[in-house]
Amino acid sequence: MVLRVRKLDTNFDRVFGHETNDFYIDEPRAVATIVLTRLMLYFGEWFLNTTDGTKWFESVLGYGTAPTRDLEIQSRVLGSPNVTEISSYSSSFDGNTRAYAVAMTIETDFGPQAVGLVAQPETGQVFFTLDAPVLGRLA
Repeated sequence: MVLRVRKLDTNFDRVFGHETNDFYIDEPRAVATIVLTRLMLYFGEWFLNTTDGTKWFESVLGYGTAPTRDLEIQSRVLGSPNVTEISSYSSSFDGNTRAYAVAMTIETDFGPQAVGLVAQPETGQVFFTLDAPVLGRLA
């Protein structure tokens, strides 16, 4: 079975107009795009399934979430199709700004892929990256 995932631009909008160049096909970046899309979905946001999504406020960035934040992210990643394991994982949390950063390498059915995220609640932004280190962006 072929895995075909539409590419996203820097604003996470779907890319159109370039025929097959608009897709990742059977490659690690396809799986990483699925992972990032799953992480970007806030818990309860999708009206067709309000029990799906990342519990950003309840388990990651909320008060007293130190024991659950990494488990929530890892659970969402490992629940993604074609992810076989997380081979490396590191995270950092800034208690003053509540900013949270993760850098990981996921093993997929098509090979390894680096994935990163930085969540900054004070600005309401979450940054996602493929290949780029993100832990330095926390400061």
